Amino acid sequence: RERAAAATFRAWRSEDDEPCLKRICHLEWDYLPRMIGKFSESCEDHPRVLVRPGDGNGASCDKVVALGNLQHMNAATTWLQAIRVDPAEEGSGYGSELMTRLLTYSKDLGCSVAMSSTSTSNARMLHIFDKLGFRRRLDVAFFPSSSGLQAAINASRLTLRPGSTAEHADLEADAAVDVEEAAMGSEDTPCFL
Repeated sequence: RERAAAATFRAWRSEDDEPCLKRICHLEWDYLPRMIGKFSESCEDHPRVLVRPGDGNGASCDKVVALGNLQHMNAATTWLQAIRVDPAEEGSGYGSELMTRLLTYSKDLGCSVAMSSTSTSNARMLHIFDKLGFRRRLDVAFFPSSSGLQAAINASRLTLRPGSTAEHADLEADAAVDVEEAAMGSEDTPCFL
């Protein structure tokens, strides 16, 4: 799908952006409407939106088309989470653009590693990860605590879990990924592990 105009990347503004949550986070299990206030208040979290400008032909108002959160985990690492695209805008490239902007923001914060996760059944997000050069690092069946996740990611750098390959697309788990090679500037060829 083609887009009329470039989107603006900016910080989440509760007073302006709250109305878009129900439209974008339309699934009843979605945790983001409960967490966005906490993300906004935290000095470690950086919720961001992509806003498409109105076109003057009936769509005169600016529209939040995607949102997500960047969590600054430590001096070198960010965690990209809660990536959402307005269902009416899926397929327009806003998910890729949001992730690209979040990766640039990670670099601007001085980080060399950005991580994220998604369900292995989320084909759209896996496509974005692949397109942006993410590597699969770890398959987990649940989200442990932050320190437990970091320990598992660190352990995954030393050993591969048997059967964890790019061809094994039907894993019943979530994938934590690390993009330091592709998105953060190394010349190594990224790969899924």
